[in-house]
Amino acid sequence: MKIAAKKSFFIFFLMFSYAKIYPGANDHGYFFSHERPVPHKQNTPSKQGRAISPPATEAEYTFLILVQASNNLESFAQKNMKDMMKWGSTPNVNILVDLHKTGDKSWRYKVEQGACVVDSVEIRHKNATIAEEVLSTAKWAITKYPAKKYAIVFWNHGYGCISPQLETNNKPYTQVMNNSWRSPLNDTDTQTIHTSRASRNSIPIDRSILFDDERNIYLSTEDLQETLKTISQTLLGGKKIDLVGMDACLMGMMEIANQIKEYVDYFVASEEFEFAHGWPYGAIIEKLTTQPITPKELGQYIVTSYENYYTNRTSYFTQACIDLSKIAELKNNIDGMAQLLVQGHTQDPDRMKLFIHQARSQTLSFSLADYVDIHSLYQELLKVTQYALDNPYNKPTPAPRINQTIITSLHATLTEGIKLLNACVVQNCTGRYLSRARGLSLYFPQKTLDPSYIQNEFAQTTQWINLLMKQIR
Repeated sequence: MKIAAKKSFFIFFLMFSYAKIYPGANDHGYFFSHERPVPHKQNTPSKQGRAISPPATEAEYTFLILVQASNNLESFAQKNMKDMMKWGSTPNVNILVDLHKTGDKSWRYKVEQGACVVDSVEIRHKNATIAEEVLSTAKWAITKYPAKKYAIVFWNHGYGCISPQLETNNKPYTQVMNNSWRSPLNDTDTQTIHTSRASRNSIPIDRSILFDDERNIYLSTEDLQETLKTISQTLLGGKKIDLVGMDACLMGMMEIANQIKEYVDYFVASEEFEFAHGWPYGAIIEKLTTQPITPKELGQYIVTSYENYYTNRTSYFTQACIDLSKIAELKNNIDGMAQLLVQGHTQDPDRMKLFIHQARSQTLSFSLADYVDIHSLYQELLKVTQYALDNPYNKPTPAPRINQTIITSLHATLTEGIKLLNACVVQNCTGRYLSRARGLSLYFPQKTLDPSYIQNEFAQTTQWINLLMKQIR
């Protein structure tokens, strides 16, 4: 099947599957509003459940969710926080939320059972960067709510490893499309609006993470790296952050995992779009607050609970937990694979380009077609490599006329790479139409190389971008 046909088929079913996600309720003001965010005074009992707990001297976990809702996801922030309130903090677990929404303030909450309690209200300075705001919030959480382990979740739109294109007025360029996905809920209902965490548009080009539509700023992957570096080296005294999660679209990429590997132990993210409802926080916080759990187990459980929540709602979802201590080995393997393919291009550019294109055309790609699943890519490259070994001069599909040691080495590198990838991905889940997705994607455009890609550390320290440049020409 041609790529275009596969893409159309995917989008049709993706849009149809949105019908199962949301009942269309619009919850507003049950625990905060723009003008009156305090449902209960601090240190007073909540209306239901246990009393509000004071900060522990040192808890087991501090679980911080950075909610950037100055965009079309604001109502879903309310839904998620309501879900968190089903359990809330305990003496051993601090559940904290930093909420940014439309206006000049941000709200820092400690989530208790039955209430979100305002810890402080911060003025959002117009000239402040997202990185500065993240660092300020992290300092608040780590200083006031110290813990043995820290998990930080970035809650927002996401678009992977590429930076936004800017118009002359420096606003992120977006195609004017309808504001959300729209599909029928059932045979008797009218249409219900569903929003993706990729963008406010059906064809998004928002990229990176933590987009603030009001101020037209965001956190680039390079800023993300520097921010997490400061948190790890300065605020945590050299200790890695135990877990970083991306409750956002398309962030489960090799380029992003490589960018943060020195400062984080476990990374949870999706290769594909996420639905606007995001993670099932009630289930996650219940597990975290009621049972002893390691950071690895927490990451695995986030993936499992995500799978449980979405399995009967849609066939298009992905989520994975990555052990970042193993990313360097996988990076070296991809670099070695790229070097071998570049060598092949040098010896027989025309046939080598066809050889790679054949594998790329059969590789699983996502809603942004420039992102491909690494495991799927390796499997398809293995197929054509084996074909080249078995049929070096077959005329109907000419194999590259290159040194056979390159083909033999490529086969061995790809085989080893699949093993390394399986070791990196400690938990993975997918909907049935994305079953070939195995946890990490990679930037592999077929027509145009985005100029911002060269800024990424992965591109700067591997031969991958050189391969892309040869392949796209």
